[in-house]
This record gives sequence, structure tokens and C-alpha cells, in this order.
Amino acid sequence: YQRRVRGDLASDDRVKELKGRFGDFDLLRRTVYYVNNPHQRRILYLSLVRSLLEHCSPVWAPHHEGPLNRLEAAQKRAIKWIFRVSPFTRWPDNFYIDKIITLNIMLIRLHLRYNDMKLFYKIMSQMVNVPLPSYLFVKTCYPYSTRAHAGVVDGIDFTTVGCTLSVRNLRSTLEHSFFYRSFNYWNTLPVDVRQSPRTLR
Repeated sequence: YQRRVRGDLASDDRVKELKGRFGDFDLLRRTVYYVNNPHQRRILYLSLVRSLLEHCSPVWAPHHEGPLNRLEAAQKRAIKWIFRVSPFTRWPDNFYIDKIITLNIMLIRLHLRYNDMKLFYKIMSQMVNVPLPSYLFVKTCYPYSTRAHAGVVDGIDFTTVGCTLSVRNLRSTLEHSFFYRSFNYWNTLPVDVRQSPRTLR
């Protein structure tokens, strides 16, 4: 399976393609109409429809609200099918969230971010042979500092030294790339998670 990546890393084409592939859900719905158990319907949705979102999502994951909302609307339709609710039934956002929590399913945007973090953690832990790009660097402690053992010195939080990333000389075309968006998420993770090698939970 090949696909061409545009120079600006735009993801709208991929989102339109995926939303079209959610038509596979219509085929699933017509084929297994006799399945009424929500647990069985959940498994069918995750394995045959939602799995489409797993393929190379760090490469194509959208960053605009519009594409994310379109994918979320497609999943909301599937969740209604799981619970045997008419697709025309209006669900408030908080009610929809309660339903996916019941099914132990993530929001699309959170699932895409989770996939980003899984790969980025492996890169930072050197579990995969993928180097950081030149515009990202890890903050390090100056060797001449005699107070590096302290938590915060001169406004520098030394508890995050060696696990916090910074950016330099970034081209505008890369602002929504995997590494740029992931390093922002990475820096918000708890320090003990970033500093724990090969332990992703």
C-alpha cells in the first residue's frame, strides 16, 4: 500500500479517504444485522472499522478541528449502532463521551495522540532506530554547574534535564509534522514517565 505525501504534510486527503472507508461500516452493519450483543458489536467495530485509523496515523494525523470532527462524527454513528440506537438520534457530547467510556473506547483525537506518544516514546527510549530531527534537541545540564542536584536553580528545573525537548530553526512547513506536535505533547507528560526507560503505560 503506497500513498503520496504532499510537501506541506496536509492530511485532509487522508481524512476524506478514511471517512469514505467508514462506508465499510455500512457493509458491516448490513452483514451482521443479526448480532445484537453490544460487546460483540464493539469487537466487530474495533477490528474491522476502527483499525483503519491505526495504520500509519503518526504520518497523516490531522491537526485542524474540521477533519477531527468529521472522523469523530463517523465514530459516533458507529457507537450508536453498537447500542442499537437510531443514527438519527441526537446525542449531546457529554452523553456520547459517557457511552465510549462504557465501551472503553477513546475519542478519535485522543487515540491519534496516544499513537503519536507510543511511537515518540520508543524513539526517545531508543527502542526503534529513528533519530530525532535536527530541529529538536534534548535539554542537558551544564557540566560546570555545581548545584545541578537541586530541584530548581536560577529558574531552571533540573528535574526535567535530559528528558525535555526544545526546538530551533523550524521550517513553517513542519509545524504540524509528527515530531513537532509530539514534542509538545511529550513535554507535558509527568517527569517520571519521560525519565522511565522502556516503561510505557
